[in-house]
Amino acid sequence: MGSEHYENGMNIVVRPADPEDAASIKALNALSMATLRKIYRPNKAALDNKSLLAACLNRLVATSEGQIVGTVQWYKEDELLRVMGLGVHPDFRRWGVARELVASLCLIGQEQGATRLRLYTVKETGNVGLFARLGFLVLSEREDQFSESDHYSMLTEVEMERPLTGCASPSSSPPASTLGNF
Repeated sequence: MGSEHYENGMNIVVRPADPEDAASIKALNALSMATLRKIYRPNKAALDNKSLLAACLNRLVATSEGQIVGTVQWYKEDELLRVMGLGVHPDFRRWGVARELVASLCLIGQEQGATRLRLYTVKETGNVGLFARLGFLVLSEREDQFSESDHYSMLTEVEMERPLTGCASPSSSPPASTLGNF
């Protein structure tokens, strides 16, 4: 069972990814990251780091009418829930999909004893503003050592964080335990 929410008339259901979702997630990732890949791509160090994390990564998907329209990966590290690879299908952007994925991460984090969500983004993508609208604050900026670009001589990695206090209203979302076992 996942969390369900209606945004602009669209029913968004967030649930843990299932193995049979793999092909749809791969297609969604290609579509949702296409714009970003025009700006940057992960370098070998980033890909190596993600490979090391693979065993501890969890994934949520957001669906609408049975179609996967968003996804995000996460893992718990001490008091943090680390967020990676949030992506939304281009046709479903600005419909609350990312907001629902983040709200579900907040519930999971609270249930697992985390106090904050934390992520990294590349400043040149324009996503700092998107994450700020989702409640994240900038912690630091530095030269990105994990990305490369054909358009920029240097990219800026931005570390952002969102406290879990006051994240989601119990009346609008079910307890994280209904999202499945992680």
